Amino acid sequence: MVAGLRDRLGGGLDVLVDTDVPVGAGLSSSAALTCSVALGLADLVAPELSRTDLVELARRSENDFVGAPTGILDQSASLLCTSGNALFLDTRERRTEQVPLDLAAVGLELLVVDTGTSHTHADGGYGDRRRECEQAAERLGVPALRDVADVAGLAALDDDVLLRRARHIVTENARVLEVVAVLRADADPAASAGC
Repeated sequence: MVAGLRDRLGGGLDVLVDTDVPVGAGLSSSAALTCSVALGLADLVAPELSRTDLVELARRSENDFVGAPTGILDQSASLLCTSGNALFLDTRERRTEQVPLDLAAVGLELLVVDTGTSHTHADGGYGDRRRECEQAAERLGVPALRDVADVAGLAALDDDVLLRRARHIVTENARVLEVVAVLRADADPAASAGC
């Protein structure tokens, strides 16, 4: 990210980070940090950059400098979601939709719980899982696992690991679409709790 704006900075930059978010707790802390720095840098030297531009800068900084093979999900959530909404993100089309999510109005709260289990994208299993999903899609002859309509379409996978990865993606995609449909219909979010 800094390299993308280096020419405009005209020199170095000192950044102080102070947080109580547990490192590696799975709260997208690295994306939140890179997005915060991107917002600050844009304010200083590149105010013409859109938030969508900053999503790409933040992703590139994690990919190119940290070595984490991430996509744009965490960065998009950090930079594009608005209060009172969930962000529905289509990473293929690079399209987003704000889907109303007012938990307080129906007496619900969102809890974030630190399980004490840490992970990292750069040297954890994330890259391996991503490659396995790409292998599963290739074996199934589809551009991506999102192109598999349902778990029945995974029958051709004879590798247990690839099957587990693919099943997770296919069922998660279906669950997300179901939840978004419930929220678009302005239904009670609790109705989608079983999704």
